Amino acid sequence: MHRALWTDLLQLLEGNLGREAMSLWIAPLRPLPAPPGTLLLEVPNGLHERIVRDRYLSVIVRCARALTGATMEVGFVRSRGGLEPAPAPPAPQGARGRTPVSVLNPAYTFQEFVVGSCNRAAHRAALSAADKPGAAHNPLFISGGVGLGKTHLLQAIGARVSSRPECTFAYAPSDLLMDELTEAVRNRSIARVRKRLSSFTLLLVDDVHSLAGKNQVQEEFFALFMAVREKGGQVVLSSDRPPREIPRLHRRLLSRFESGSVIELKQPALATRLLILERKARRAGMLLPRSVLMLLASEIRTNVRRMEGALNRIAARASFGDGVPEREAVDALLRNDFFGGDAQCVTTRGIQQRVAAHFQVRLGTLLGPSRSRLVVFPRQVAMYLCRRLVNSPYADIGAAFAGRDHTTVMHACAAIEELLRRNADAREMVDGLVTSIRS
Repeated sequence: MHRALWTDLLQLLEGNLGREAMSLWIAPLRPLPAPPGTLLLEVPNGLHERIVRDRYLSVIVRCARALTGATMEVGFVRSRGGLEPAPAPPAPQGARGRTPVSVLNPAYTFQEFVVGSCNRAAHRAALSAADKPGAAHNPLFISGGVGLGKTHLLQAIGARVSSRPECTFAYAPSDLLMDELTEAVRNRSIARVRKRLSSFTLLLVDDVHSLAGKNQVQEEFFALFMAVREKGGQVVLSSDRPPREIPRLHRRLLSRFESGSVIELKQPALATRLLILERKARRAGMLLPRSVLMLLASEIRTNVRRMEGALNRIAARASFGDGVPEREAVDALLRNDFFGGDAQCVTTRGIQQRVAAHFQVRLGTLLGPSRSRLVVFPRQVAMYLCRRLVNSPYADIGAAFAGRDHTTVMHACAAIEELLRRNADAREMVDGLVTSIRS
């Protein structure tokens, strides 16, 4: 029973998470026998468990509920001997030593990156960083929302330099790098780790917004950053927001992050979305009618990963033997889960109204000056959802909340993010609000 449920759950998760998250974090999980109402998963190690809990647990619970009609308890068991991440297989990318992550997604190359007005500047800067490391755009800081191509560009840089024996690189999501730095401090081996990591020609770090508020790690990251720069190396960073909007970031790190090129990825225009869909469908071996591509490009406007999820759902339907569905069938297949949930269909005002109704607070009170906890918390939730669902700049969100300062919004978002990391009930409440707002 547990294996059958997990098999069905994997199909549903792939449509929600995308290929990279599935291959890196979900595929290594193994279902174990468990009592009814419980999903017990074996994880390779403690680090893997923490990342799955922080990033994907709420999605797993939601998808399991969709399959079973009940809320399941999800537990984790670490595999024997799984105290350290498994060593990466030998990679031709030029990485050496114990890098945090050195294996790249083969689909993330410059050749596979669809260029449009939304990302042309970032694409050019990434090419320059790969071809002439340390010469310009150093550091290169790429910001943008989820699914707009940040990870693709960072890994494309690594793939491009992999054929040059004189170039070496280390690529890592920042949380894995932070764990290595923290462990090195605890083991009093930080000097050795810093020396090794600073020896690479390029240091590629994904999601550096995770540094927010982590004082000791920021100190060590600053030292590593300076060591790479002093040796003439290239630093490329990505974040879901510009450096100045990362809360509780040390002033000197902010200064260094802004000392090179800071480039934002925008949401792709219709023509670019069509090209992305055509290329991804072709890569998946599907020849989709133009009407289907236009439907997907028109309905899914903000997130390439949602496009991938929609294509995966179509491919799964086609695998049943019915062939590629026509436009009307695709509309019916994807309408509930993929259409109508993009940022353009969600407004700041709509979020404010829905949150006020949920917490039974008058809208005027929510936007007003009250500092009561009964008002402040719903206000912070609303600000967080505006950032998450509409991806508006902090200043714009503040303006929509009776002219509040952008730092107030940054603090609110950081507070809710921290709450969601440690409180399952809060995550469930926010997930419910997201579903309600998008419905």
